[in-house]
Amino acid sequence: MSARYFVFMWQTRAGDWEIAFFLGHEHKYCLCASNRTIFFSRHGNSATRYVSPSLTRDNNTRMATNALAEICAAADFAARKHRDQRRKDPEATPYINHPIGVAYNATHIGCITDRVTIAACLLHDTVEDTDTTYDELVETFGKTIADVVMEVTDDRTLSRAERKRAQIEHVSYMSDRAKLVKLCDKLYNLQDFINNPPAGYTLQRIQGYIVCSRMALEGARGLNAPLEAELDKIFNGTFVFEGKEYACCPDDLDEAHVFPTH
Repeated sequence: MSARYFVFMWQTRAGDWEIAFFLGHEHKYCLCASNRTIFFSRHGNSATRYVSPSLTRDNNTRMATNALAEICAAADFAARKHRDQRRKDPEATPYINHPIGVAYNATHIGCITDRVTIAACLLHDTVEDTDTTYDELVETFGKTIADVVMEVTDDRTLSRAERKRAQIEHVSYMSDRAKLVKLCDKLYNLQDFINNPPAGYTLQRIQGYIVCSRMALEGARGLNAPLEAELDKIFNGTFVFEGKEYACCPDDLDEAHVFPTH
């Protein structure tokens, strides 16, 4: 399936211009304005014709242009920081696929248009998994975005089991933006684990990750129904492992698999 990046601007009934940055697949692209979701066909990108050159002098359009520039800058920053990293799937796909996919979940499934949340989705692993520092994020993107990224950054000085427990305890105290990033991040990782698990992962390790994710997201519920609905499909569903079908969240899973030590 081919995929392309799209940026759309549109005018609300109140006369304000808004913007959405997202990754669209072949047949449908998702835009969100107010409480509506608009689907365009493959050739629907003619919607960009609503923006005339004269509007660049309008303050709302300048704000939208600045938001687009900031989101593109975040995507570029993440691509450079993750350039030598690979995912753990058998194909060792480029790591940058993950933050882009998290941002895609935010815009396409969650219909999120907030520039801070989208930028944080793109940057969410830069401090945890690269040499990026908090001060660097503040200098490049400002304190608001940097603070959201830090909220979803695990403490690498803790053991794996301690980090898992800390995620569960910490999420309810996060800002709404950080909770949305966490929902989008977990959704991407869960889909990846189920459909393309890392080589050598056992059935119990996959199930343990899913169960732990469900526990960690309890404190993030109530913010975005579409994202939560997609997550619940996984938590309440099944998946195929080595040719057999298993429950994603079995009731009898040993705690050692939920909070692994290595």
